[in-house]
Amino acid sequence: MRLLTYKDKLAETEDTIKHYLDTNDTPEVSVATLWESLKAVIRGQSIATRLNKARQEKCQQLEDDITSLAVTQGRTASLVVRRQVTTLRKHLRALDWDKADNALLRTRQKYYSGNNKACHLLAHRLWVQAAGQRMAELQLPDGTWTC
Repeated sequence: MRLLTYKDKLAETEDTIKHYLDTNDTPEVSVATLWESLKAVIRGQSIATRLNKARQEKCQQLEDDITSLAVTQGRTASLVVRRQVTTLRKHLRALDWDKADNALLRTRQKYYSGNNKACHLLAHRLWVQAAGQRMAELQLPDGTWTC
C-alpha cells in the first residue's frame, strides 16, 4: 500500500512521528529501542488506516447494493429481493453498531440501557449517586463560598 503518496496520510504520519519522538526520546531509552518501537507505531498506524478504509469501502458497497435492490424491489415487489435488502441492512447496521461500540469503549462514562422498570430505577439511582459526588460550592481561602 502506498500510503505515503497521499499528502494527508504523509502529514498524519509526520505528526505521529513528531509526537512519538517528543514523548519517548529520553536519555533512558536507547536509540535501537526507540527505532524499533517507532517502526511498530508507524506499522500500527498504517494497519489502522487500512482497516478504516476497508470498513468505509464495505459500508459504501452495502449502501450501493441496498439502493439498487430497493429500486428492484419497488419495481417487482419480490419477497426474495425484500429479504436480501433486509439482510444487507442488518449487515450495515452491525457495522454501525461496531463503530458506536468502539466509541463507547473509549469514553469514561458508563451507559445503561433497558426498557423495564428495574433498569429505570438503576439509572435513577446511578444519577443520584453521581449528583451526590458533584461539588456545588467551594470555600475559597479567604472564607467566601463560590456558587
